[in-house]
Amino acid sequence: MEIFHGLLIEIKRLTKRYEIAKELAVEFILQNYPTTIGIVVGGSVVRNEGDKNSDLDIYVVHSDNFRQRVTKFFNGVPCDIFINTMFHIKNYFIEEHKSNRPVTADMISTGTIVYGVENQDMIHLLDSAKTEAKSVLVLALEETQRRKYELSTLLEDVEDVLENNVELADYILQNLMIKTIDFAFLYLKTPLPRAKNRLKVLATADAEIGKRVYGFYGTKSVSKQYNICKELIILLLKPEKYSGLEWITKREYLE
Repeated sequence: MEIFHGLLIEIKRLTKRYEIAKELAVEFILQNYPTTIGIVVGGSVVRNEGDKNSDLDIYVVHSDNFRQRVTKFFNGVPCDIFINTMFHIKNYFIEEHKSNRPVTADMISTGTIVYGVENQDMIHLLDSAKTEAKSVLVLALEETQRRKYELSTLLEDVEDVLENNVELADYILQNLMIKTIDFAFLYLKTPLPRAKNRLKVLATADAEIGKRVYGFYGTKSVSKQYNICKELIILLLKPEKYSGLEWITKREYLE
């Protein structure tokens, strides 16, 4: 595309359909966001993990004072466009680290800079994103205990209702398993990956944990799911030997 004067980088992994979509999206961005300093294109197709239904994730960095999200089709390809300033992105890195889920850092670090490739701010941003994407949340002792206590309490709730109200037990159990998986990533000192890769990454990181998680979702029996979830929680809380978890918070005094 001549309007970019050679500044638009081709992503060789993309099929023609996606390459055209990327070019049209970049044209749209530069026309509507004239202070753009860099564009990163990511998504499963860029990572060689996509199919014909995959979308493109496009991260736009500009020097204006607002952020915005746009979902738009280009050449039949759905594109999620995230327009942000450097200030917003740095705040995302900080806030997402607190949940051990570096969504923004992962999106940027696994993408390709297609515009602004020689911009030093963009180069620094990409380096920072790669670091943040691998950074693991380290919980304070009290917060670790709080989360362990939450798992233990929810498991007891399932035990209380399993015999007489299997639907309620199932409801609590599904919520408990999600929280247990999140805690497992903290236990393994691994950042929480995107949802559709989560079970695969977990099984790769720890075969025993992965085996139980796949077993949980591989059966429709609530009682079997309960037993598997209990085994997993016992494994994760093994310092306490799961004799029922006692927990004491710090004293909080009135000021």
